[in-house]
Amino acid sequence: MQKMMMISMTFAIAFAISIPAFPEELVTLSWDTTRPLAGQVIEDSEGKGAVLAFENDTGVPMTATFARVENPGVTASNYALHGTVRYDGVEGVGYLEMWNVFPDGSRYFSRTLADLGPLRKISGSSGWREFALSFSLMDSPLGPSVLILNLVLPGKGTVVLGSLKLVQYESAESMAKIMVDAAGTGARPGWWTPIVGEAMLVLGSFVLVLASGLTFGLARRGKARTWGLAFPWFEIALGWTALIGGVSAVMSQQPAWVRTPLIALGLLGILFGAVLVKIVANRYTALELRRMQSQNIG
Repeated sequence: MQKMMMISMTFAIAFAISIPAFPEELVTLSWDTTRPLAGQVIEDSEGKGAVLAFENDTGVPMTATFARVENPGVTASNYALHGTVRYDGVEGVGYLEMWNVFPDGSRYFSRTLADLGPLRKISGSSGWREFALSFSLMDSPLGPSVLILNLVLPGKGTVVLGSLKLVQYESAESMAKIMVDAAGTGARPGWWTPIVGEAMLVLGSFVLVLASGLTFGLARRGKARTWGLAFPWFEIALGWTALIGGVSAVMSQQPAWVRTPLIALGLLGILFGAVLVKIVANRYTALELRRMQSQNIG
C-alpha cells in the first residue's frame, strides 16, 4: 500500500509538471532601472512612476531607437511586447515598431498601424492605453537574437511610454486572446490573471501532496482516526468541484491559466483521495483488529 501511495504521488507530481507553461514574462523594461537609447525619462504626473517621453517639435519625420534587447530568451513560437502609451498632438500616423533580428541575419518587423486594438496607430491624442507588438515564428526553430524597438513620428507630437514587458505564449490563440482583452474590445476576460493561475497550480499541488502525506502518516500510526477517514472523501469532493469548474472554464472559453489549474488540481484531488480512501480504511481496520486480538489474548 505504501508503494502504491508513492507511485500515485509521483505520477501526480509528474502530471502537474508536464502541464504546458503559462504565459511567461521574459524581459521587463522599467525606465527607472533601464537606460533608454533615446527619449527622456521623467516622472509621470498621473502616478505611473518613471516613464519615457519623446517630443518632436520640428515637424521633421523622426525615428527614435529607444531600446535594444540582446538575447531575449524566446523559446516559444509566439511572443509579444506589451506596454502602455499616451500621446498628444501627433500629426499624421505614427507607430511603435519592433524589429526581430534572427541568428541567420534575417529581419522582420511588427508595427502598431491598425485602426483599433492593441496594434492601434499613434495619431492625434490619447490618454494611457494598452499596446502590443506581437510576432509568430511559425515553423522556425530559432528565436530572435536581438529585438530593436523604435518610435516613428512623421510630424510634430509628444509620446510617452510606460514600462514594457516581453511575454511568450504557448499558442497563437492564447496570445491573441490576451491582446484582444488588453484592447478592451469585449472579449471574454479570464476569471483571474496568469500569475494567480500559476500560483494556484503550484500551491494547490503542494498542499494536496502535503495533506495527503500527513493523512497517510497519521493512519500508519493509528492516529486521528476521524480526520483520516474523513479527509480522503473531502479531498475527492474538492477534486470533483475543481474538475467541474475546469469543464465550465473550457465551455466558456477561458484561457489556459484559468482552466489548467482547475482541471489539474481536480484530477489530483480525485486521484489522491481515491488512493487514500482504501489505504486509510484498511490501515485503521488492521490496527483495530490487532487491538482486539491483543485484548482477547490478555
